[in-house]
Amino acid sequence: VQSPVTRGFMHEWAIHEAFKELDIITTRYNFVQLSVNEKNWGCYALESHFDKILLESQGRREGPILKFNEKGVWEANLYSFDNDHYPNIDIFESSVIEPFKKGRTLKDTTLKRQFNEAKNLLHMYRSGVDIEKVLDLDLWAKYYAISELFGVDHHFIWHNQRVYYNPVTNLLEPIGFDCYTNNIYWREETVLKHNEDKLNFEVGFPFLLQNNARFREKFNEALKTTLSDTFVNNIVTRYAHLQDSIGTSLGNEFDF
Repeated sequence: VQSPVTRGFMHEWAIHEAFKELDIITTRYNFVQLSVNEKNWGCYALESHFDKILLESQGRREGPILKFNEKGVWEANLYSFDNDHYPNIDIFESSVIEPFKKGRTLKDTTLKRQFNEAKNLLHMYRSGVDIEKVLDLDLWAKYYAISELFGVDHHFIWHNQRVYYNPVTNLLEPIGFDCYTNNIYWREETVLKHNEDKLNFEVGFPFLLQNNARFREKFNEALKTTLSDTFVNNIVTRYAHLQDSIGTSLGNEFDF
């Protein structure tokens, strides 16, 4: 649970619903009235964790969910505070790949085998090798296109990314998470172009995808869908009743 202001009130909720419209896995995100020791704390955002329940709720078979260990990022940040410059080290390249539910994953023969396969794919992904054999390009293109619609890229930073290894397709899928939609805006400038001037350790994966012709083709096709009035109006219409009720509740509490 976290304060609704952390991720921009309803903005984060809205992009999660948009991800689901295009069958992109995303954490379940909603709002609840939180009570602690019988004391009402008010409205909080509730977000699910990365586990089997999340996958099955969105029509996926159980498989490992992976991330890059971000310990090095925060150690480097502390170093920069003390020394007035960032250390010249390859944090992204050297970061350890880890599974969620590590104990269960490594104890289960099938999940452990799948994790090792997924880890190898993620190494290839990080290196920019054979991307078309590693990623479900259709889903990644839609993932970036939805992000373009909302004008966000915080979740592209490598240590914010979460990926699912689909044991049916043997490919990696993106998981919509931590989009940080506080500064949401609508634009038509492409996400990949928007990120070209950012350092690799900041963003990471857009650099690995932007030169792949097949991905760019699929991304441009996905943009035609997500930036269309039809797609936007469909989302607005489908979720209007929820938006009204959630918006009223948040507005009453946070005075907007």
